[in-house]
Amino acid sequence: MRAAGEFSLETPEVSPVPKKGIGPRLFGLLGGALLLAKRAPRVSLVGFAAALMILVFAWVARGASVSGGTTGTSAWARRCAPGRTGPASR
Repeated sequence: MRAAGEFSLETPEVSPVPKKGIGPRLFGLLGGALLLAKRAPRVSLVGFAAALMILVFAWVARGASVSGGTTGTSAWARRCAPGRTGPASR
């Protein structure tokens, strides 16, 4: 028996948690997005959509591509100015 002020320093046995795949996570993300769309006021959804469009525009303007390569504009710019490699070469 322990006295009223004593605590055990032993760590209890913890069973390992099984790893979740991406399927349940995507399903939860979709469910959360649908609940947000249903319960949120329309005004806040318009603001959320505008913020999302700004982020997508910034991503595209930065030159991101889905394949991970360079975009056509970057390749075109390198062909037009073969001697220049960037702003520092001016």
